Amino acid sequence: MVFRLLVGLIGLCLTLYGTYVVVTFFKDKERPYDLINGEVLYMKRDNSGEGGPSFYPVIEYEYNGETRRTEGRTGNSKLKGFSFVPGDKYTVGDSVELRVYKGRKIKAVINEDAEINSSLYGGIIIIAIGAGNIFMAIFA
Repeated sequence: MVFRLLVGLIGLCLTLYGTYVVVTFFKDKERPYDLINGEVLYMKRDNSGEGGPSFYPVIEYEYNGETRRTEGRTGNSKLKGFSFVPGDKYTVGDSVELRVYKGRKIKAVINEDAEINSSLYGGIIIIAIGAGNIFMAIFA
């Protein structure tokens, strides 16, 4: 009984958090933003995924007189020989168009659909996991 209650509570928390992420995504879609250019400084390696590492661009940009950095949200890699290397999407020195939302203290986002919509996809997945936990807690 306690286990089912705990699973249900975790499911509720995940569902609420996922809902917050999705609502924030839709609020940001309506928020005004500035388009600026940044430059890819280097490709950051992330080994946490399955099937090999991913590489994320680290981009430097200037906004309101400050130099800032942000990371891309979607990974990019390819297999070369027997090892993974950064994919062809971004290379060091590339100019990248960024979106900076006005009135929101978040880092810039690469102005591409996959980058902008990644929080929506993540939120939907979190809601589904939370709803599954709630379902298991009630019907298991």
